[in-house]
Amino acid sequence: MNVPVGTPKIQGRRLSAVNVTKDLAEFMSLDKMGYIAITIKGAHGLQEGLLIVENGRLIGAYYEYLSLGRSYNAKEALERSLNAFFAEKGIYDSYELTVQQIELLKIFNEDMLFLEPVDNTALQGMIPMQHNEEYEKKLLEPGEKTKEQIMKERGIREIEINNYQRIREQMTDQIARPTSTTKVEKGVNAYLTGKPILEEPKHAPIVQEESTPKKVVIKSSSQTKKRDELGNLDAKAEQLLKQLQKAKTNDKSNSNNIG
Repeated sequence: MNVPVGTPKIQGRRLSAVNVTKDLAEFMSLDKMGYIAITIKGAHGLQEGLLIVENGRLIGAYYEYLSLGRSYNAKEALERSLNAFFAEKGIYDSYELTVQQIELLKIFNEDMLFLEPVDNTALQGMIPMQHNEEYEKKLLEPGEKTKEQIMKERGIREIEINNYQRIREQMTDQIARPTSTTKVEKGVNAYLTGKPILEEPKHAPIVQEESTPKKVVIKSSSQTKKRDELGNLDAKAEQLLKQLQKAKTNDKSNSNNIG
């Protein structure tokens, strides 16, 4: 899943079916572009749903069972996301995107898109009356265990959603919107191990040295003329010196011959 980081509108709000339905309907009525992300704790651990909005209509959805590494797109993801509205424990966020960002999201996540967009009226008829646990019951094969069940067997304490909310808010401040399982697991592991979430190392900004501008000297015609005259005088002086040296050499040779 590749989701651009947008402008946060709602962050870490406690989930209730009434509130999230109202906020989603309002987001769609304003013809906004962006997405609403829902995070809940179900029977098989943390789950995350994404509802993508463009110009007042739902155009796509994504849903993932983080503990199991299983994900769904489009219609199947929409059903699970709407079902998550009625979870006992959860939080949700909303982010607004620019035109360029929503286009990038569609290009890199074609599997999430619906064949036909869903408007607000149609959406209201799709929202269930209560949480349906059948979606989760069908996930595991007989004898298969979730990560949380394994951790519990090993004596590791269970993760509660209110603690995850604190982690999520901390992660939001540090790395903006989590866009992959690895970023979410980083926060969960930090909670389990008691170690703080480390910020990415900040590299010192590269400071480019400003080059000293070269002075441009504009020469006048009179300056050029004087410089040419000095050059001519130097040439004449050098010629006279050579003549004097030659004359001295001749005089010396003549005096030797006389002697």
